[in-house]
Parts: sequence; structure tokens; C-alpha cells
Amino acid sequence: VVIMMRVSVFALAGMIGLVVVCGCSRFFVAPFYRASSMMYVMPDNSNSNSSTLSDMQVGQQLTSDYSSMIESRSFMEDVIKKLNLTIDYQQLLEKVEVTNPTSSRILQVTVNDPNPQTAADIANEVASVAESKLKEITGMQAIKIYEEAAVPEKPSSPSLKKNCALGLLAGIVLAMAVITVLYLM
Repeated sequence: VVIMMRVSVFALAGMIGLVVVCGCSRFFVAPFYRASSMMYVMPDNSNSNSSTLSDMQVGQQLTSDYSSMIESRSFMEDVIKKLNLTIDYQQLLEKVEVTNPTSSRILQVTVNDPNPQTAADIANEVASVAESKLKEITGMQAIKIYEEAAVPEKPSSPSLKKNCALGLLAGIVLAMAVITVLYLM
């Protein structure tokens, strides 16, 4: 009988934790949308028509240089001006992530924003500014956009399933802690 009471207390505490965390996640946490555009880093092939191994290695090395340049103040301020954003450089930089996901010559610009259209617009504009400014800086076609960001249909965060599972687990653990403390006293 005592064991059944404790199991029911664990189940009740788990359900309370689940409901509280799910409710908070659904109604009090703003959803964020993730949009990504992709760019291809091109080495200078003006001297030859074929792509050699050294061209590929140079392209891979350039991705880290270009990634740093894209995240620079001048690039981000151009994006702010072109989209008429009401945020400053630092706030935009917090939304934008430039990565090289496969250690190749691909750069991916990912933007997180509460508005799905704004996320896609920023990702596409960062790629566009990068394409034009890098061409201007290097004097050659440095980057080519090959995939524009689409407007995301579903939020990327918060993860309702994960948060609900954590709420359930937290309720059970809290009930175990309370029962243990009461037993020891």
C-alpha cells in the first residue's frame, strides 16, 4: 500500500511538472525561427579552366577567412542599412551564425529570429552582401550564393516535446527528493 502511494505521488508530481513546463513553453516562451542560406567559396580560376587539388585546398582555407569577414562590423552594418533594421551591429551578430558545416568550401549563414520572414530576409541579405563585398575586396568572384534561405514554417525553438519530457522528469525527481527528505526526518 505504501509503495502504491509513492508510485501515485511520483506519477502525480510528474504530471504536474509536465503540465507546468509545457504550459510555460507554449504560452510564455517566444518561438524562434531558423533560416539558412548557403554559399560556395571559389578560388581564383582565372588562369586555368580546370579545378586542381591546390585550388580546392585554397578554397577550403578561404572559408575561415571569409567567415570572419562576413561577421565583421562593416558587413553587418550594410545588412542593417539595406533591410532598414532597427537593431545595432551587436544585436544582429547575435542572430547570425556563419559556419562551414562540412569542412568544405561551403559557407552557411544561419539566422535565428522570432519572425520567420525576417530570419529568411536577414540570411539572404547577409549572403548577398558577402557576395558583393568579397568580390569588391578580393577583386575576383570569391563567393557564389547557391541556396537562398526559405521562410521557415515551423519554429526551431523551443522544443515542446523536449521541454515536456524534462518537466515530467523534473516532477518525478522533485517528488523523490521530497519523499527521501521526509523519510530521513
